[in-house]
Amino acid sequence: MKKMLLSIIAITMCNVLMAQWNVGFTVGCSSNQYDYDTQWAYRLRYENRWGYTAEIPVSYSVNEWLKITSGIAYVEKGFFLMNRGDDIERRDCHLSVPVSAEFSFGNDRWRGFCCLGGYASYLMASYFDGVAFSGISYEPFHEKRSFDSEVDNRFELGVVGGAGASYKFSEGWLCVISAKYYYALTDQHKD
Repeated sequence: MKKMLLSIIAITMCNVLMAQWNVGFTVGCSSNQYDYDTQWAYRLRYENRWGYTAEIPVSYSVNEWLKITSGIAYVEKGFFLMNRGDDIERRDCHLSVPVSAEFSFGNDRWRGFCCLGGYASYLMASYFDGVAFSGISYEPFHEKRSFDSEVDNRFELGVVGGAGASYKFSEGWLCVISAKYYYALTDQHKD
């Protein structure tokens, strides 16, 4: 029994040692939707805003069809707020760490994949830009938003899922196109 157990451990160790680490750089765009209750302000309107992302992903190939991926990402989120002529754009700058399992299929050159995991994010900075009524006229403004520890929750936790495809040009070089959906499980405002 001991010999069989040691053989299984030795085979497992060989498979683990054959796994590969990969590091890369990705850029992309994000579209964000905030869910606010505006029933008390019927003229108040939130709209999605496009942002951008930059990430240094790290993946560990367990076998041909499974990778564990993580990394560090800069993600810009935000929204447009319209209220009686005031047009305000809010940009939130997050530092995010996604961790997911990536399941792939295909041949040596072309591979499709889907991923599922979670993420943690920290709101580093927030900015307001726009045009607002100042009592006499509409004036443009740009300001950095100050945080209130009693109201603002700067940490965000959530789940991530996605799908994509990759093309391997040569050993060590590949191009990936993917779409990921991040769903926050925490609120940005404390109750």
